[in-house]
Amino acid sequence: MEKTTRENAQTPRERELIEALSKARSIIARLTEEAQRPKEKIAVIGASGLFPAGGTDARGWESFFDSLMDGVQSVLDIPEGRARHWQRLNHGSTIPLKRAALLTRDMHSADISRFGLTPAEGRLIDPHTHLSLEVVLDAFDNAAVDFSKLAGSDTGVFFGRGGLDFILERVYPAGPEVDDDPFTLTGNLESSLSGRVSRHFDLRGPSVFVDTACSTSLVAVILAARSLAVGDCDLAVAGAANLLIGPRPSVWLSAMGALSPDGRTKAFADQADGFGRGEGAAAVVLKRLSEAQRDGDRILAVIEGAAISANGGLSAFTVTSASAQEAVMRKAINEAAIDPSQVAYVETHGTGTAVGDPIEAEALISVYGTVPRPSELLIGSVKSNIGHLEAAAGGASLLKVIGALRRGQIPPSLLAETKSRLIDWSAGISLVQSPRPWPNGYGRRVAGISSFGITGALAHLILSQAPAQAPAKVPGLAQSKKGPTYPIRVVSLGGETPPGRPATGSSHTASSLTNSDYADPSRTDSNYADPSLEEGQAHNLYLSAFSPQALKATAAGYVDRLKEAPDFALMARTSALRPDGPYRLALTADDSLEALEALRAFLAGSPAPFLTAGQPKDWTGPIFSFGCPEFPSHNGPEITNLLVFFRSLGVAFPFYGETFARLLALWPELASGPPKGPRDIAALHLIHQLSLSALLGTFGLEPSAIMGFGLGEAAALAAAGLFGSETALKLLHIRTASPSRHDPSRGDPSRDPHSLAATKDLSPFRDYLSKLSWGRLKKPYLPPGHNLYLDGSVVSWPDYFLDWAQKPLTASLTPWPNVRAQPVRKVLEMGPHGQWVHIAETEAAENGNSPMRDVFPTQAPDQAFKTFLFSLARLWTLGSGPKANPVGTVCPEALPRIHFDRRELDFPWPSREPELSRELSLSLEPGPSPGPGPGGGSFPARPNDRLITPRPEAAKTAESPQSSGHVDQAEAAVALGALQYRSFLEVCRAQMASLVRDRGKKE
Repeated sequence: MEKTTRENAQTPRERELIEALSKARSIIARLTEEAQRPKEKIAVIGASGLFPAGGTDARGWESFFDSLMDGVQSVLDIPEGRARHWQRLNHGSTIPLKRAALLTRDMHSADISRFGLTPAEGRLIDPHTHLSLEVVLDAFDNAAVDFSKLAGSDTGVFFGRGGLDFILERVYPAGPEVDDDPFTLTGNLESSLSGRVSRHFDLRGPSVFVDTACSTSLVAVILAARSLAVGDCDLAVAGAANLLIGPRPSVWLSAMGALSPDGRTKAFADQADGFGRGEGAAAVVLKRLSEAQRDGDRILAVIEGAAISANGGLSAFTVTSASAQEAVMRKAINEAAIDPSQVAYVETHGTGTAVGDPIEAEALISVYGTVPRPSELLIGSVKSNIGHLEAAAGGASLLKVIGALRRGQIPPSLLAETKSRLIDWSAGISLVQSPRPWPNGYGRRVAGISSFGITGALAHLILSQAPAQAPAKVPGLAQSKKGPTYPIRVVSLGGETPPGRPATGSSHTASSLTNSDYADPSRTDSNYADPSLEEGQAHNLYLSAFSPQALKATAAGYVDRLKEAPDFALMARTSALRPDGPYRLALTADDSLEALEALRAFLAGSPAPFLTAGQPKDWTGPIFSFGCPEFPSHNGPEITNLLVFFRSLGVAFPFYGETFARLLALWPELASGPPKGPRDIAALHLIHQLSLSALLGTFGLEPSAIMGFGLGEAAALAAAGLFGSETALKLLHIRTASPSRHDPSRGDPSRDPHSLAATKDLSPFRDYLSKLSWGRLKKPYLPPGHNLYLDGSVVSWPDYFLDWAQKPLTASLTPWPNVRAQPVRKVLEMGPHGQWVHIAETEAAENGNSPMRDVFPTQAPDQAFKTFLFSLARLWTLGSGPKANPVGTVCPEALPRIHFDRRELDFPWPSREPELSRELSLSLEPGPSPGPGPGGGSFPARPNDRLITPRPEAAKTAESPQSSGHVDQAEAAVALGALQYRSFLEVCRAQMASLVRDRGKKE
């Protein structure tokens, strides 16, 4: 009462304030809880790229890192053909870029078939997009991503590219040929790059194009990590590509004084005189760390913290600021929640400019060099090896650091024999000038990466080595939203620490055929160290491509890899994760030598056992056929062989083994030992057929229809969904309950003791059938002696099974009217006897051909397990089956690289002169160096600099009061810009000298 009176005495304003205070308290409590919650770290689970490597291309982070450790200098003379082409595009004028780090990959060729592009579309797509699609595919492959599960996933794409050379210098000048072509727009929109990656892989997460100039790729990685942290996506790929397509950007950069005369980037050297340009691309695959550990992904590195910021007004537009760099570094360190002294190495932006490098060094000293640490902070710049990759520069730095963290080795920074005298090298930093091991005293390896853009965008990333994970226990059947999943864990060659838990993202999930009778979703208590096949067992190796020529090239790559005698089981399992093409080849082998012989036979055009090739022509599944055993033929050796096959299948596919064991327990007579008679043999076959059907369902193999005959009808109708497996076993138990004597006569059911009709009393069986709950057939069912499939809607199942009970157990297989009347194309036989093989052979002998295209036995008297795998391999090549490799470990490095069948595209060539080409007469003349340049630096004057200046005649025209027009204005702007650059250079020099003097006074 007192409380009510007090509340009534409150004014509306007081109640409003009290309510607002209550809401504020709840918000504060929620924010406090979120702040105290451990921050989700991001794992790098895959990385790849394409980089110049001294006249060749380094594909993948491993080969790229090897070239860096070898100190390869990739800056070479511009090839004569490209130089002539650039000069022609520049209207005959000399190009200032004489040397660069270029890819050998032909940018005017692309594998359009693999990425679903038509020639008309592909020719007008910016080459950066073609390159990006390749490196993204490589990065997913390096992450051991199961491509069959990637489509439709919440995977984000954060990608960028270099300049607009293609549309400015190739597409637009091409004229009428492309003016009305719709692909001109969709091929050159900047956002089309990320959009095409998302479309090709059918990714449903964020799709973001990133452009922050030289910091593009590192900013893309940070944005992807942010998106994962807030839950916008569950997987992300990020990176950028950079190609030197046309001459114009080089002309502009030369006008700014940004380019080094010899094309080499001398980061932190006293001879620093600008940067050299380079080509390349990088991509990384990211995932939340907790989920990567849960899913058994191989973790290459961990993103501990990151930050993005801008120079703002602290400096000139193209010049970075030491205070802005320091701020972004501290933000990243704070987010990582580490002490700066834990960072042993920083991969710098390091553009090799006399102003930019000292400014960056000053920021590094302020953040990292002034704290007590086990040793000096080590720094380096990958630009000294491959030049400035501009948009892809940060990605190259990231892949270098990933290699250093994993290998415990730091590559040298080149071309700095004499270190810059404008940097205080005694202030706690040291340039890595020769290969060296990771310094001692730091515990785990932690590194930083810096990247700056010409427009002022700054980025800093804190990266650590992957956490060690013990692979001792791997849970068995896991459960996902789609059904049971097989455990797969990703490992590396070379003794790197493997993760060790099952991957839901890299696994096979149950189809609609699987029901609770086949697997108990709550069971996750099975533990085993490595569920891979035992040594000496067979495996399937899968190859595919998008043309016959590409398939042969792919096979040749596998031959080269197999010559190295790799772990064939590891190789085969990993091959199942690669994307499928329309031209397919599969083989079943026990070891790498057998696989090598089979592939050599294929390349020679010769047949080989257990090797099959084909093209998917239709995507309908096979017909599952459930038969019954021929009791008299089951002697001791055959039963032993059957049980050995069951054991092999259970080792290869734990889900099959668990299901088989649970179903086996439902048949009491088999619980205590091997089969003791025909009834037990029949039960053993039914349990095997049900388990096998469930196993094939978990791999996604669904039948287009189901056949059954004899005792096999119980298993067939269970697989079709009419009832569960326990009911099928009960029906079989009743069906085979008969006198012990055996009468070989099978003509009259009443005289067959193996027929229920021999009991003369069907009323108990009729009562049992009337109490059953009959389900709905999920698949069409073709019973023996029928010409039409049953859909179950008009069938009285009690009457059907009463009739079934009165037939002989081993009904005659021939003649079967439905064989000729139905379009039976592909039959997968759920049993060991090959009845359908016999039927197909008989039909072929009588009619000259078989109505069935293929019969796929799941067993054979000899090499039973190998026959099972090969049948699935044959189905896959025809497009009617899954890749059915066993669970266990996979390793991306076990396979050769994915082959790209690049074909030259009919790119548009300029057919008209740009509108200003005749009027704007510019030439390359020696002149003083302009000042500030891109990437965070200003450029000192050099006697050999070349600057775009107006011709004397043009300059005179510009001074004439009678002259007016855009040509004169353009020339005047160029001249004015040069004067402004030179003036600004003097200011920068004065500021730098002042900084050096001030530091000397402080010391």
